[in-house]
Amino acid sequence: MMRTKGVFLLYAFLFLSAYLSPLWAQPPEISLVVNQAGYDLGGVKRVWAQTPFFPQSLSQFQIVRGTDIVYTGNWTQPIQLWGCWFMVGDFSAFSTSGEYRARVHWKGEHIESPPFIIEPDRLLKWTGPLAVRFFSIQRCGTEVPGWHAACHLDDARMPDNTTRDLTGGWHDAGDYNKYNGFTPLAVYALAKFAGNQAVQNLKWDADFPTPLEEALWGAIWLRKMQDPLMKTIASMVFSGFEYWGPPEFETDNIPGNWDDRPVFLLGWDENEMTVAAYAVLYARTQDSVWKNAALELWHVVASHEPQDSVIHRAKRLLAAVEVYGITGDSQVLRDAEESAAYLLLVQEAGGGWPKWPSALVDFGLPVAALAEFVLAVPMNGMIGIVRDALQRHIRYWDQCRLHPFDIPKWNYNNLFFPLSRDEWYVGQNGMYLSQAWAGALLARIFPQDRTRIIAWTQGCLDWVTGANPFGICMMYGAGTRHLYRYHHRYEKILNGKNGKVPGAICNGISRESPDADLPYLDLTGNAWQTNEPWLPHNAFYLLTLHQLESNIKKGGQRR
Repeated sequence: MMRTKGVFLLYAFLFLSAYLSPLWAQPPEISLVVNQAGYDLGGVKRVWAQTPFFPQSLSQFQIVRGTDIVYTGNWTQPIQLWGCWFMVGDFSAFSTSGEYRARVHWKGEHIESPPFIIEPDRLLKWTGPLAVRFFSIQRCGTEVPGWHAACHLDDARMPDNTTRDLTGGWHDAGDYNKYNGFTPLAVYALAKFAGNQAVQNLKWDADFPTPLEEALWGAIWLRKMQDPLMKTIASMVFSGFEYWGPPEFETDNIPGNWDDRPVFLLGWDENEMTVAAYAVLYARTQDSVWKNAALELWHVVASHEPQDSVIHRAKRLLAAVEVYGITGDSQVLRDAEESAAYLLLVQEAGGGWPKWPSALVDFGLPVAALAEFVLAVPMNGMIGIVRDALQRHIRYWDQCRLHPFDIPKWNYNNLFFPLSRDEWYVGQNGMYLSQAWAGALLARIFPQDRTRIIAWTQGCLDWVTGANPFGICMMYGAGTRHLYRYHHRYEKILNGKNGKVPGAICNGISRESPDADLPYLDLTGNAWQTNEPWLPHNAFYLLTLHQLESNIKKGGQRR
């Protein structure tokens, strides 16, 4: 019964053709899914076919431009998954710019994929600005033209009931809370992305901030969130999840009275990632404010005993790498070595790392941190054993990925997170995008494995932007088929957007139920587990684009 339900859900999107695709008057027996955001001219390009039957007579696919056939390719052998059959067609060899569709001929009719564009640096030029724009529209404490008036001008009430100016920052997800679990990561990613030469060469829309301007917006709020004496970062400004309406009406915007939102001071991991963000901002701007901020907070971090936590040590390693990059301090390097040694110690024999609660979001973080360490100090005495550990992880990814897609499985026995009833969980786009960032770094370190690692990295991006069993592009505005509803309070803003923020990446596909390891995506409602956007998804996406463009495709040395 559960498997039947899962297969039904898998094909449910076909019956929503009224808004998903005017091309399909009737649900086809075959569907073609692609990266709807497009493909880089010299990059990996694939199409997936899915059918409820064994596709014995389907041997080839076509790439068409209008009515012209421009490329013909062969499908791989069919793979059975979720009670369906999937095949992959690779057309990476085709490298002519233009707008195309993939097509198969079946029962006297042509079945086509959504349209996609091939051009140089397509993803960076098209989806990069979208991913940055998401942050701009999520801004708090200021007017966002076309979205909302200045809001939450009374942030925030401290634990002792005093008022402190904590206006600014970003609405972290589909609610109006401001968290530092991932705000420092977002600043770090925006600052890294801003340093990419190709990004600097783009013509940015004058109505929206540039990546560097957006990074500075977030960093200024992080400085506000630091305790004046202890210098540590407060955890969040939090008003709960009950209010649904325009953000400017959640409070009266007058500081010092009953509806000021409270501050919570718990949490530690945000300090390490904030150090890394400040250090990268200094590298980008050469403004001593950010160097001093990084060193001041690093002093606090270095005097704090590190936790026995994969995620904490990964963030501490990234912080040390970035501080060492702007200071050359040998003591900072020793701290980086200690964090790297911890991550090596807890690596599993198979090449993965122990799962932690937020691995649904930042699965690739320890791999990326170790890779950044290798790139920062390639002659360090530890690099040999770190490279060996990363090679083990490459083998793990190869063995534990979801064929015929290239996303990593949760583990050897589960495709998706094995949730228990009433347990917190979200869709796994953050997991895939963080692993994509790690993959882009690994491809730079191991050129002999670059082809397959880039294919896996691209596969993670493809899944998010349309090459998934529902054929939904999960970055709003990047493709042609999107979610019907997003879990976002902005849907109560009367601007005709219905809460669909350009560039927003939703949590993504999750496990259908504790009993069924089948894909689930809310195609009619706005379940927060699958349909809510969140800062880390866009942060990891930008980090991946940065590495793909500057460190791999063009062989640059930019970190």
